[in-house]
Amino acid sequence: MLERNFEHAGHEYLEENSPVITKPTDPESVKLLEQKLEQYDEWLEEMKRRSQHSHPNLRQDTTVTQRWYGKQILTALLTNSEVKTFDFAYKLYGEQGNKFDSPNFGGACKIIDRYTQDKNYLKESVEKQVLITLTD
Repeated sequence: MLERNFEHAGHEYLEENSPVITKPTDPESVKLLEQKLEQYDEWLEEMKRRSQHSHPNLRQDTTVTQRWYGKQILTALLTNSEVKTFDFAYKLYGEQGNKFDSPNFGGACKIIDRYTQDKNYLKESVEKQVLITLTD
């Protein structure tokens, strides 16, 4: 059974009447979402590489998990134009079983949903990640 922890941010994305995340219609926002997906891919690959050489820590694991869910949500959104978050949570739960992390899934939904509704926030996030990558 999918655990729904109503004490964490993003829990509303795990309810039966949960929000549907919809892909923006303007080309600039879509391009920014595609860039964000590329950043998630690159970041997750880098974390995978680094984890081979260091001990994991809880904060890093949480960030990796939330970004992994963000990548799944963004991929589905760019492919299908919308993500019904409750249905998508059950799909992932079916694949992951007890490893499904509802707080991190809800948090990722909240972030991706904000990206789709606030182009400036999305743009700043993409630009910030580019700066972090350049200084790393």
